[in-house]
Amino acid sequence: MYAYVFNFAMVCQASLVFKCWAKLKKQVLGFIGYLRSFDMMINHTYSQVLLTLLFMFATPLSFSDPVWIDVRSALEYQIDHIEGDKRFAYDDIVIQVQGLYPDKATEIQLYCRSGGRAAKAKEALEAAGYTAIHNAGGIDDARKIRALE
Repeated sequence: MYAYVFNFAMVCQASLVFKCWAKLKKQVLGFIGYLRSFDMMINHTYSQVLLTLLFMFATPLSFSDPVWIDVRSALEYQIDHIEGDKRFAYDDIVIQVQGLYPDKATEIQLYCRSGGRAAKAKEALEAAGYTAIHNAGGIDDARKIRALE
């Protein structure tokens, strides 16, 4: 009789443990499902943010209006310049352009006083692998091309 009561107690205890385990398992699986959905939401949001940043910062460098660069001296630039254009000395233009415009397909228009230094800067950029470099000539030519006069 003692063995029967002991077995019955063990069965009841096992049944209780099983019921508790079933409840616990359900709660754990529910929590894991919540975590998975949260993780998917975070990853989705992360992907959206990444794509947004990509289009915000990469697109203007590749597909926007051309970049206009004045390759005259700092003194010439102080005397007369086109507002908003970058100015780099023609002899160190490659380093400057690589830092700002790493996309080698970026369209770049170069100009100086008469077109001579712009031609040298164009050769240097083409040697560095840039493919869409144009010599616009002098600053007056750049103004005419852009209808700034």
